[in-house]
Amino acid sequence: MAVRERDRAYLRDYVQFGLMNHVVAAEALRSAYEHAQDAATATRQLLERVDEATAADMAAQLNDAARVQTIVVARLMSEYAAAIEDLAGMMVAVRDRSAGVMSRYFTSTGAMLQELEGSDDLRELLGLPSVDDLREALDDEALGALEHAYRVFTKHLRSVATAARQEGPAGVPVGLPCCCL
Repeated sequence: MAVRERDRAYLRDYVQFGLMNHVVAAEALRSAYEHAQDAATATRQLLERVDEATAADMAAQLNDAARVQTIVVARLMSEYAAAIEDLAGMMVAVRDRSAGVMSRYFTSTGAMLQELEGSDDLRELLGLPSVDDLREALDDEALGALEHAYRVFTKHLRSVATAARQEGPAGVPVGLPCCCL
């Protein structure tokens, strides 16, 4: 199945920018957690429109650093859920690529996660060619890498799908919002 030029460009851009989106956001949040007092001071300075020293004093008196860390943890969980949603969307787009990868990605839902939990064959789930189908087109090293990728990615993706559906204390979902499952 041929990949359209538009889809090829989209996938190239996704690897260059979309894929890094969650990593950059998570790193910024991690840094805010690590430097919570500085983040609290900067935030207080913006909110109160005061100088840095006054903002630092106010942030310390109001325990803003602890509040910043609480907010950061919540945002990191949200970023994790968003990354899983993006992964599921990309998988749906790959599976249904005959409709166009880009357009299918933008119309996908998180339903792919449910399919992953019960799947033992990533190749079949995503409609990818088998190793045997590619035997004449690839050298032995590439074939070995492909076999390994099919086997390992299936396990990793299944664990992501399972983690997204886990419940915390008292049955409170800690994975994706229910609208995404």
